[in-house]
Amino acid sequence: MSKLSIELTPSQRGQFAEKLVKNYLESEGWIVTPRKDVNEKRTGYDYKATKDNNTRYIEVKGTSKPFSVPDMHENEFDLEKKKLKATHLYIVSNITIGKNPVLNIISAKLINRKIRDGTIKFVTSIRIKGRYFNKIDEFADRIELDLRKYNKHKI
Repeated sequence: MSKLSIELTPSQRGQFAEKLVKNYLESEGWIVTPRKDVNEKRTGYDYKATKDNNTRYIEVKGTSKPFSVPDMHENEFDLEKKKLKATHLYIVSNITIGKNPVLNIISAKLINRKIRDGTIKFVTSIRIKGRYFNKIDEFADRIELDLRKYNKHKI
């Protein structure tokens, strides 16, 4: 597996994660439409992905840490219903020099259930925090990504 060879800023990590996820989804046969091509800018997700009769609204996050969830933003939630707007949260973790990034796929159904039962709490400007939720490796579908295959843009 090839490894990331440069240090990225938080904004660059986010862009890197979005491109990696888009390339991964397309390689799996999904048709991926960026948020800006779907609707106005505050939709609460980054991509609409369709495959067969399945549609996913995907929010992408990137982090240098191996097992954490980056801060979420207010527009990513339906605050009245206390639920994630996207149907899936894709977190690319381990975006660090000398490490292989890992794709963590989490269903919004799980997140929303954890919000309802109090395991995940809203903290200052929609920071997701919860003892269970921060152990991403225990419940996310994890896929180690080969940068040679999915990093077409060579960040």
